[in-house]
Amino acid sequence: MSGLFNPTVAWITTRATLGRRRALLFAIPAVVLILVTVVLKASRPPSRPWPSHVLGTFGFSVLLPLTALIIGSSVLGAEIDDGSIIHLLATPVRRSSVIITKFLVATGLTIVFAAVPELIAALISGGGQTAAVIKVGPNGPVSVTPVIRKNVLSRSRELMNCTSGR
Repeated sequence: MSGLFNPTVAWITTRATLGRRRALLFAIPAVVLILVTVVLKASRPPSRPWPSHVLGTFGFSVLLPLTALIIGSSVLGAEIDDGSIIHLLATPVRRSSVIITKFLVATGLTIVFAAVPELIAALISGGGQTAAVIKVGPNGPVSVTPVIRKNVLSRSRELMNCTSGR
């Protein structure tokens, strides 16, 4: 893997991607998700099941693909716009190394600008809370296990069925 990742290309790509005004576009969907989560948390009663709709529908269906699209086009577009792609391809660096490095930079930026805000919104909405169940035996408490909400279990089963083809 060390021959396929080029730190110089990664630094140039990161600097070119984050050094432009389009880097502000990366944060806009994430800020909207967090603001919607805060507003819904403040205004909705806890009995209404809104986090799965906001985090699933807006977070994974809109935020993640939109952010990945913007970052992916910026990783390649920044060097095409300023003409430095010609100099990069003329250097004795393997093209596969350039492609893999750019992919890893885009993946890292997508994690920072999409997955981390999704986690923050989930923590704000209370998606990480679990209730504890204490099993009591004849000699006292035997074990304490967290109970995962039914919604989380059903979503994970749906995900497993989609990935396994069942």
